[in-house]
Amino acid sequence: MEFSVDPVWSWPFVLLCCAMLGGVLALGYPRRIRHLSRFRQRLLIATRVALAALLLFLMLRPSIVRVSQDKSDSAIYVLTDVSRSMQTPDGISGRTRFEEQQELISNASELFKQLGDTLDVRFREYSDTLLIPELPSETPDGTATSFSNTLEGLLEELGSGNAAAIIVLGDGRQAATGEGSRNPIPMSRQLARKNSPIYSTVFGSSDIVSAGVDASVTELDIPQDVFVRNIVPVRFHLRAVGASGRKLRVRIILESPSQRPGESGKMLPVPEDQQNRSVYEFIADSDNVDKLVEMQFVPPRAGEWKVGVEVEPLEDEVRPNNNRIETIIRVRKGGIRVVYFDRMREELRWIRGITISSRVQLDFVPLYSGRFKDRNQFDESWFTPGNVDAFIIGDVPAEAFGEERLNRIMQCCRFGAGLLMTGGVNNFGNGGYQDHPISRLFPIDMAATTEQLTGDVKMVPTEWGLRQSVMQIAPPEINQQRWDDLPPLNGATRLELPKGTSLAQVLAETPSGTPLLLALDSGASRVMAFGGDTTWNWYLHQRPWGRDAFQRFWRQVIFWVTKKDQDTDSPVWINATPRDAVPGQSVDLTFGARDDQGRAVADAKFELKLTRPDGTVETIETSRDGNQGTAQFSDTIQPGDYWARVRSERGGMSHQAVTRFLVNARDPELDTPSADPEMMRELAYHSGGDFVTGDELLERLERWASDGVPGLQIDRTKRVNLWDNWYLLFLFVGLMTFEWTLRKKSGLV
Repeated sequence: MEFSVDPVWSWPFVLLCCAMLGGVLALGYPRRIRHLSRFRQRLLIATRVALAALLLFLMLRPSIVRVSQDKSDSAIYVLTDVSRSMQTPDGISGRTRFEEQQELISNASELFKQLGDTLDVRFREYSDTLLIPELPSETPDGTATSFSNTLEGLLEELGSGNAAAIIVLGDGRQAATGEGSRNPIPMSRQLARKNSPIYSTVFGSSDIVSAGVDASVTELDIPQDVFVRNIVPVRFHLRAVGASGRKLRVRIILESPSQRPGESGKMLPVPEDQQNRSVYEFIADSDNVDKLVEMQFVPPRAGEWKVGVEVEPLEDEVRPNNNRIETIIRVRKGGIRVVYFDRMREELRWIRGITISSRVQLDFVPLYSGRFKDRNQFDESWFTPGNVDAFIIGDVPAEAFGEERLNRIMQCCRFGAGLLMTGGVNNFGNGGYQDHPISRLFPIDMAATTEQLTGDVKMVPTEWGLRQSVMQIAPPEINQQRWDDLPPLNGATRLELPKGTSLAQVLAETPSGTPLLLALDSGASRVMAFGGDTTWNWYLHQRPWGRDAFQRFWRQVIFWVTKKDQDTDSPVWINATPRDAVPGQSVDLTFGARDDQGRAVADAKFELKLTRPDGTVETIETSRDGNQGTAQFSDTIQPGDYWARVRSERGGMSHQAVTRFLVNARDPELDTPSADPEMMRELAYHSGGDFVTGDELLERLERWASDGVPGLQIDRTKRVNLWDNWYLLFLFVGLMTFEWTLRKKSGLV
């Protein structure tokens, strides 16, 4: 126990105050009371001195410091890793990490016995959580490593107590998913506040090459919502360990189209052709390969499809279960694929921008004519009926295609493909198209369409055109005004209507009545002729809405020629996020209903059921979030396909929608079993402990056995303030009251 003071001011100032107070008492006060009796003089002076002494006591702020030593509940915890990554044979002479860990425990057994004479040595095991074993494990078979769950369990066991030391042995790699993947550093800091330091030792190599030969695909990146017949990009990381000089072959696999709803189909390789770049081969140039690979495929039809990438297993591969990764994509019917043939000119630069919509895929093909026409490159699959939704022909002559390809374009149009020709000086009648039967598809007199309009050409919608979706570049109330404000075109091709009766619709014309945009719906196909080729002026319009007007016009032109201008949606929908999960990861389900106008319905009742990969069905509890329903599913340990079915009821009508998500058959514990010494170092550092090697740990245990464990005896300090209490205040008030009363009776007040 110690006595200490903490003056309210600096010592010189406190001493000066004391001197001044003593001078006043000694020199001034006795003269004022010398006419009183001796007893009363002494009583008043004693009271005043007591008050001065009490003030001095309060200014010094004295306290008593008590130091106690606490040895209660002191223990050493020894945590050993029993997860499956400890089976990795990357130790000396091919020994596993677990064998090296057990050898260290055996070498330290006598030291633990010596420490057990003065404190409790508690052995624990850990993998996905903290375990109290009856007998030490002989085989590491824990599913996954979670340091966050392990340290959380240790904190619960300690309660309000502490540990003299926590020895953590293992490979340091946290591989759990879900809640187990939380950052363990906050738990390590809590142990530091409890004076319970971690001393960590790592086993294994951070170089995964020593773990054996392995090839894997990871980080699959595929758009989740695509459109039929559009090219779907596939990106992923190809990783290979210990495979230098070996050939790696990766392929895209797609679910067979024969499956029934609620059943998964067989995964088959996607045949490679000009559109499907579905096979990738690579010779590993080192023992540690991590390569970003880009491939592509075209989904054959609409629906939900399981798609994946797979690297063929290598000889002597230790972990073939990570060779495949899959996901679910939704292929919509409204996908639009357009092939655009033109020469290099300003207009195409801006038209190509409409592909920012995932619904429209526009493939631009530069074409040459004359002596350079042999340089033209065509994908012959474009000219197969059903592969392309529309063709746009720009300022290129007929000879750039050749008669055979023009015939094939006509054949595609007979089967429903759209066709559009834009303005230019080398097409229409000047391009030789009047000499080919394809000219009969267009709503113009091809032979007569040879002249060019020069100067500024204003594009004016006709009365009929303003009622069509193609010409709606703004809301109806301001649509006409927007067309009036758009800048003119820089010239145009003069389109001539055929003689006699024509079914062509004139959607736009010049102020003088010359047609600029004509459309013809022949039933099987839709065809347009557009005399302009400088609509990019609209994109560069000084007003901010010009860009939007340009993009709306061209998208609606494409929607019209491809007959996608009247799409409808399903009355019930359901989505899963993510579509591809790892074991233990939560999946969010959102669902809702629409009316006939496509508006969200708020009063529909929903029932959600989920079918697991093993066929068991369970009802999932749902909740409301505005006009949509939500649910969360977390029990995703079992790999495979999970089917979610939502059923809505409203007004006596019932509708159903189905989606699915999959849990990849991943093993986070063994996919990349490299040790993580940095994790072990961080755990030790943030707890106030140390990161040590096996030999250093043995030396430290010897020192603890002979000199005692740091932290075994904790000094607890308690300070008791002598000045901050109610009875000193009561004493001060009492002395002041007594002095005032005495002075009152003595006639001094």
